[in-house]
Amino acid sequence: QGLVVASARNEPVGLAYEQAETEVALKRALQGLPTVVRPVKSRVMLPDSEGVLRAGVPTMFAVAPIKNAEGKVVAMLGLRIQPEQDFTRILRVASAGETGETYAFDREGLLLSSSRFEPQLRQIGLLTEEADSILNLSVRDPGVDLTSGERPARPRSEQPFTRMVTAAIDGPNGVDVEGYRDYRGVPVIGAWTWLADHDFGVATEIDVAEAFQPLYILRRVFFGMFALLGLAAAAIFVFTLMIARLNRQARQAAIESRQLGQYHLDQKLGEGGMGIVYRAHHALLHRPTAVKFLDADKTS
Repeated sequence: QGLVVASARNEPVGLAYEQAETEVALKRALQGLPTVVRPVKSRVMLPDSEGVLRAGVPTMFAVAPIKNAEGKVVAMLGLRIQPEQDFTRILRVASAGETGETYAFDREGLLLSSSRFEPQLRQIGLLTEEADSILNLSVRDPGVDLTSGERPARPRSEQPFTRMVTAAIDGPNGVDVEGYRDYRGVPVIGAWTWLADHDFGVATEIDVAEAFQPLYILRRVFFGMFALLGLAAAAIFVFTLMIARLNRQARQAAIESRQLGQYHLDQKLGEGGMGIVYRAHHALLHRPTAVKFLDADKTS
């Protein structure tokens, strides 16, 4: 029934945990399976992060079933865990880069692990100086980027859950690489899953600016190469025009001098759409020859 019958501390003995806090853990334990009770605010005095005893300190338990000789579950053995240390440390293994973060959350959208942005959250007013992010920060979309100094139009309690939280509660898992706002209002991409056996979700997110930075670099490199290719094409085009002009000048000089290599141009025979035909003779062979000059504007 969730009643504490023994404890390393005297205060919890005789207390019964609330149904919502232990429902999932009791169900799994009665099935003979170990489980984890998601972080909750302690009703007994516990030391906080600074060692001061006070109530409401985040706490959680790893729970294993205890069976009697007949194999029937008669109790649960719970090991108290400090969420801000052990639980958060495990999740932070999957926090990539400067803005990547992996965290847990419950059905009410409350953060169940420490945020890596706690100093920033205090600066923008989402946390007080004394409060930690565990069980005190709601994963809601403010509608604006709070880190840039913008102020939301609605109070925190009236703001909707982030797209990630809404999708995680409605379905088992998902991913969004298009981008959505996180609890700071910063555009992020993320993936998430809902752990039904433990009744909380886990998400991993990273700022869009950092996630797509390699793509932005690649895009700049591509545009740079495209610009260089354009310049090279323009240079080739100008070079081609210069060559054509030089060819025309060379042909015109040959016609004016009536000498083309070993051939001497004697008489113009005719002119058509593609060029001009001359009667000529070879300097050494002395035999008559027809020489046709193609129009340089109509050749490549």
